Amino acid sequence: MDIEFGSKYINSLYWAFTTMVGVGYGDIVPVTMNERIFVIVAMLISSLIFAFIVNRIGGIVSAYNRVVETYREKMLYV
Repeated sequence: MDIEFGSKYINSLYWAFTTMVGVGYGDIVPVTMNERIFVIVAMLISSLIFAFIVNRIGGIVSAYNRVVETYREKMLYV
């Protein structure tokens, strides 16, 4: 069974992205190359969105911590 290089490469990318993103190997899997490419792009976009959301939450918590620290410093002077 000789599969062309591009097909092997896409299959490898699909496996790597599925493993790294952690979505698992579910019951519904892409069958054609176009479906695999679409899933790779969707996983990449969803990972970027997730990272952005986590970053924003971290920024909010950090800003809150700065406000609390400023309050504590002012109370220390009082």
